[in-house]
Amino acid sequence: MILTQDPNLGPGGTPYPPARWGAALTTEIRSLSVPASRVIVLGNIPQTPKSGPGCLSQNPHDVQACSAQNSPYIVVTSAAERQAAATTGARYIDVDPLFCSTICTGVVGNYQPYWDPYHVTATYSYVVGEALDELLDLPAYATPTSTSTTTAPTSVPYTAPTG
Repeated sequence: MILTQDPNLGPGGTPYPPARWGAALTTEIRSLSVPASRVIVLGNIPQTPKSGPGCLSQNPHDVQACSAQNSPYIVVTSAAERQAAATTGARYIDVDPLFCSTICTGVVGNYQPYWDPYHVTATYSYVVGEALDELLDLPAYATPTSTSTTTAPTSVPYTAPTG
């Protein structure tokens, strides 16, 4: 089972305190009908105030103008999620390295990763798909659904785009 969520705002538009976010996630993981060892908490994408096509269109000759650090709030709530996963025995996957090195940029390789501060472009999600597939390692979490002697493939092979 994969859990992920954007922790930006709680009721009334107030940000959740990271400790409360982590405690709620811990409670949620423990309430699931699957063992925590079979739960993956997928971290949020980095969020920057300058990401997406809006920034790039305003700075067509200076891509670095669209670079920034990950949101401090996302950093602390991600740490709370990481702690909740560790406390319960779930696994946490940090996706920041798919978007950022020491800083998050508006272009990674030849690709624009962000549609807006909260969403990934379809193209970039396809580009990082194989890396995410390896990070998730879903076949390791697969549960047999029957005692049949026939086995279905657990994943579809990745084929890189051509052209």
